[in-house]
Amino acid sequence: MEPGPTICIKVPEGAAGKVIQVPHPKAKGQYFEVKVPADAKAGQAMLVPVPSWEGRLDPVREQFKKWDKDGKGYISFAELAELIAQLNPELSRTEINDLILQVDKNQDYKISYDEFATFLEMGKGGCNCTLPLQFM
Repeated sequence: MEPGPTICIKVPEGAAGKVIQVPHPKAKGQYFEVKVPADAKAGQAMLVPVPSWEGRLDPVREQFKKWDKDGKGYISFAELAELIAQLNPELSRTEINDLILQVDKNQDYKISYDEFATFLEMGKGGCNCTLPLQFM
């Protein structure tokens, strides 16, 4: 069996001897676990084998497909506005539009898979806004 790809990470502070979550480079929004050796030093470079993501269900992609109602490979501005309104009916139309404009990096009014994954991360606390949203 051929070894898979590896990535280089820096050992986080206090991670020696612990299992940490590392973002998967090919499955946006997904993480895999890495056991950090007990003698590892914070900031030290560490080569980590990347597990295959083939055949695994990607919950972010499944959510994307759910909201890409017409199957065009993107979520329209209106579709995402509907999703946000369902998640938090108290938001005004202006707040919803402002949030979507933060997500739609290329301002084409179409939310790509990468933009959608970023949008979901915003709902988990990565947002530079104060809008109360709850995802997945």
